[in-house]
Amino acid sequence: LYADIPIDKVTVSQTINGPACVIWAMYLGMAKQRGIPLSDVGGTLQNDILK
Repeated sequence: LYADIPIDKVTVSQTINGPACVIWAMYLGMAKQRGIPLSDVGGTLQNDILK
């Protein structure tokens, strides 16, 4: 999904509720695999578990 997207140059908004923390961890793992410092990764996360 993010293959050609420079994730250190854009921010993402993830409105995915329950699995939000897991998906965010996978996103950060992808950044580490690409050699991108986590300080360069940005975005927002919504985790309304009771929604």
